[in-house]
Amino acid sequence: MNCLPISSSIALVTGLAVASLPLGGTALAGMSPESEALAQSQTPEPPGPPAASEEDPLAQLPAPEGPAPASEAPAAAGTGPIVHVINEHPDEDRGLIKLARYRNTTQAGGSVVVLTTNYDEICTEPCGVPVDVTERPLFLFVRDGAPVSYGFRLKDDQEQVTLSLRPHRGKMHISGVLLTCFFIYPVGIPLIILGKAKVSIAPGAPSPGQKFRKLR
Repeated sequence: MNCLPISSSIALVTGLAVASLPLGGTALAGMSPESEALAQSQTPEPPGPPAASEEDPLAQLPAPEGPAPASEAPAAAGTGPIVHVINEHPDEDRGLIKLARYRNTTQAGGSVVVLTTNYDEICTEPCGVPVDVTERPLFLFVRDGAPVSYGFRLKDDQEQVTLSLRPHRGKMHISGVLLTCFFIYPVGIPLIILGKAKVSIAPGAPSPGQKFRKLR
């Protein structure tokens, strides 16, 4: 009968000892020393601080590049005189006059030969832009996709030049030819002359009193 209180006291002390163990210590209570050492060696360690690459995703990005140095800038195109254009006979029913660089002429057709003039447009009247004449290319004036002047060349001996164009007028030229065929020379010949294209050039920008000469 005296053993019962002693057993209860031992159980109470054991329970208090187990409750006072740290987290995880309850599971190790009652184990042998070998089992307890093995369990502690298998307990995972808490994760450490993240790596630098995970901590800052922008740390591995390349730094933005600044503007390219002047030495790496694209080479400038050839330079030449600033060309101004004057149209002596503007026509509101037709397109504007354009200065173009001649490229080549292609031929097509069988029994009827068709010649096509290929060119690269440079500017539209009144222009006022620098034109590259380094390789002495051939120039011409076009309107509505068709040439309205003969070919000519420009020299690089002036900073600015003014080109005055009297565009080709096909109907007037044909009328002059027909009248000449009927021996009506006083009317036919002037129409042929006025219908032909004429390109004149003068140094400098457009101004009153400029002296033009025919450009061949």
